[in-house]
Formats: sequence, C-alpha cells, structure tokens
Amino acid sequence: MKKVIPLLVLVVLMSSCFSTKIVAPANSDVRLASEFEPLPAKIQTKNWYILYGLVPLNKNKTDKVIAEANFKKVRVETKISFVDYLISIFTSIVTITPSTVIVEGDIKD
Repeated sequence: MKKVIPLLVLVVLMSSCFSTKIVAPANSDVRLASEFEPLPAKIQTKNWYILYGLVPLNKNKTDKVIAEANFKKVRVETKISFVDYLISIFTSIVTITPSTVIVEGDIKD
C-alpha cells in the first residue's frame, strides 16, 4: 500500500484538463484536410496552462499559426507528448502543464 500512494500522487500531478481552440483566421477561407492527405508543412507549438489546464498562459488558438503560414488547407493535432510528460514531472507541482499542438498545412487549395 505504501508504494501505491506515491504512484497515485504522481499520476494526479501529471494529469491535466486543457483545451485548444481550432479556429481559422478571421475572413479567411481555410479547409480541413483529411486524416491521410499529405501536407508539405508542419508547425509544432506548445500551449501552457496553469491550475492543471484550467487557465491558459498563452493563446491556445490556431488562427495565428494558420495566418502566419498562409495555410489554405490544414490538419490540427493536439496531444501530450513524451517531452510534455517529462516537463510536467517538474512543473505540475506548481500546477503548470504543457501540451503540444501540431498544425500541418498547405498553401494551395
């Protein structure tokens, strides 16, 4: 039982609840790509949250990334990567957790 409690504490500290708003830039014509469609560009960003994902510390939207890359067709993936887990080991004590957002896109229609 004494071994289970530290493991449970670690699992609770490494978990989080967060959201990423997948939106296109205002007044733009952006389409979603299918799951297996090849896209030439990939941009990876980190979102940071406090209170285990309750409050975003940076903009958690995709519109800026899509606009800067001038994407016309996109696919977005949000995940907690292995690196995010490693970071969380140290930052979750102060309730800060990261997530990874990958925006793949093409500038052609």
